[in-house]
Amino acid sequence: AMNGTFDIRLQEDPDYYIGTNWSSNFLLVPTRGYQDVNVTLAILNGTRLDYETPEWRDIYLQIVVTERANSTHVNTSNFVIHLIDINNKWPIFDNNSYEVFVYENATKGEFVISCHATDADFNYTDKVTHSLLPESQTSLTINPDTGDVTVNRDNPFNYMQQTEVFLQVLAEDTNDPPHQTYAQLKIKVIEVDNQPPVITSVCTAVLFKNLT
Repeated sequence: AMNGTFDIRLQEDPDYYIGTNWSSNFLLVPTRGYQDVNVTLAILNGTRLDYETPEWRDIYLQIVVTERANSTHVNTSNFVIHLIDINNKWPIFDNNSYEVFVYENATKGEFVISCHATDADFNYTDKVTHSLLPESQTSLTINPDTGDVTVNRDNPFNYMQQTEVFLQVLAEDTNDPPHQTYAQLKIKVIEVDNQPPVITSVCTAVLFKNLT
């Protein structure tokens, strides 16, 4: 007998529908019941539940129950899912790698390049901190807040010893433990003609007079 049997389906709440197919991301079990039944809502694709996507922050759904014996007997139940933001995004650099030319006799404080990273987490006041690796290098320094790289001392490089310098830029957020992202910084050293001529050897000539 069909009396007491009903179909169950999930759809968007028509009063709040904004064009996003929220219901496709969930599975309602069971889809048919008899007299009294408990339903379960399961998530099909968790990656779509992203707080940084504005249309998914508040999900308005509706459960529709239709009696099989008489389809005009319909009941609905509306509910809303509010996503909670968590700190789950990694810092992202403007570029994966950076390359810049620097004179070997650059002066302290001279601007070199900006290696800036941002964090996509929406509600978190997530501060991104920048640093240069290896920490042992002293030629350049980086502003931890802006990612601006400047010369740390006069005459930072020696072209005769090294024509290229490779460093890593580290960006990390305030998560515990922090989310860390790296970018490569390549410094191409420009030679400057700042060395005086040097005599490396002495030639001796002997002249003989009245040779026949």
